[in-house]
Amino acid sequence: HAGQLYVGRDPRPILDAVAGIPGGSVPPFRLEFLGRTQYAPGADLATEAQSRGLSETIVCRGQVTYRQTLDEMASADVLLLMDTPNRQIGVPAKLYEYLGAGKPVLATGENHGDLAAILGQSGVPYRIARPNDPAGIRQAIVELVKGVAEGSLPAVDDAARRRFTREALAGRLAELFNTLLKGRS
Repeated sequence: HAGQLYVGRDPRPILDAVAGIPGGSVPPFRLEFLGRTQYAPGADLATEAQSRGLSETIVCRGQVTYRQTLDEMASADVLLLMDTPNRQIGVPAKLYEYLGAGKPVLATGENHGDLAAILGQSGVPYRIARPNDPAGIRQAIVELVKGVAEGSLPAVDDAARRRFTREALAGRLAELFNTLLKGRS
């Protein structure tokens, strides 16, 4: 996970999901958090992970530079994206950087919102689970970890993924403006 944990994006269901994965059922993995991990006043991810015995699996690395963040995203096997519970309209801006990295995405968000729709069109392998559903998150983690280890995840569809670059989106916006302006003349 790259970036700070915003208030309202509670990592505890992810921790509960990881803690509930039976030992030996998946290859060893680690979740790394880059950035600020205090997700609510007085509540910190590292403390929560330690209280669940997950200090080896959940690593809080703190702030790093933007360049380092991009490098870490490019070298990750899977990127974790957390959205606000119950949000249907809009997506975290980080989604576009994740798509740019071309890596599988584990998202916590609503199954029928904009986040799910964009991930579905993005060309990257992904799993999405509701933010407050540890069982669903656990299943998504297991599927992605096994998929990476076995090499069974579908390949990234670069043509689909490129539709969500800044250049492509700016081009589509420019086309829309041109169409609107032509209608005025």
